[in-house]
Amino acid sequence: MAKPKPELIYPTLAREAWKMAKGVRNASYSQYILLHYRATGSLVPGCDARDLFAWYDQNSVGPLS
Repeated sequence: MAKPKPELIYPTLAREAWKMAKGVRNASYSQYILLHYRATGSLVPGCDARDLFAWYDQNSVGPLS
């Protein structure tokens, strides 16, 4: 399994996705993809859920913040 790469995450989109998902981690990745699509027109964000969750952990976003 590949190591998460939180540097691939757009911070603004990640924070907004967290708000839209109302703090539900799994739902936040779906929201992140939706926001990425609206911003870029691409459904492929270049990251996966592990990257987003690692970014949340690094930046104290989530239930432990």
